[in-house]
Amino acid sequence: THVENELIIQIPSVARAYGARKLSTFEFRSSIEAMSQILQLFGPISSGDARRLRESPSRGIDLEGRFWKSIKRCLQDSGDDEKHLSYAREVARTYPKLWPMIAEYFEGLGRLSDALDCWKMYIEMGSSTKHAWKQVAVLCEKLEKDLEALQSWTSRARCVDASIEDMDFAANKVNSWLARLKTKGERLERSVRLTLIQPLVDVYEARLAECSADSYSKFAWLLRNIGDEGRAIKVAEAGLQKDPENHHLQRFLNLD
Repeated sequence: THVENELIIQIPSVARAYGARKLSTFEFRSSIEAMSQILQLFGPISSGDARRLRESPSRGIDLEGRFWKSIKRCLQDSGDDEKHLSYAREVARTYPKLWPMIAEYFEGLGRLSDALDCWKMYIEMGSSTKHAWKQVAVLCEKLEKDLEALQSWTSRARCVDASIEDMDFAANKVNSWLARLKTKGERLERSVRLTLIQPLVDVYEARLAECSADSYSKFAWLLRNIGDEGRAIKVAEAGLQKDPENHHLQRFLNLD
């Protein structure tokens, strides 16, 4: 049936029900559903996508990438950016891989707070990766949200694939920031310091066998910054057993 400039295909309800039942057990169901979603969102599938599906039907289609390309075209052609960005954010709640794409676009516009919100949504929806936490931390630093940036670096250090270098980087950030506060005559309440530092302390304790003497030094400073001087000294002394010439630990223990 032709309606204005569109062709409407009518399918008998029995055929539709039969097709739905067959689809539920079909091995390429995910690819077919992906094609259906693309048709609904963007119109007919491109020849390139069709070729990729024929060559590897089980891989499906990058829906988020297709959608974002469509949105970017609309942003270039339309003066109503907010409408399309609002639509993109709504769709990202179902397709979370869109959040980094939207965040990158906002950052390019200098809208750092909006970019930060996108990365937070991405993490909130289950993508708590090192890369995502790094983006949050960097944006927080640009927005001068120091405490939130430190918490984000700490969260990055707690990711399952975090390295000892990632832990040391976060510890350096925290210890240096607290030292700068002390230099300015400012000091965080102990409860705030504990909330900030304890997650890093837990990570170091779990992986201390992997740490170098330099890492022991950073760990010792974290303990000193939460007021646990006894443990801090024990950690520093244990680090010196690994490397008796380590000047960071010597300075920590006033041995240099």
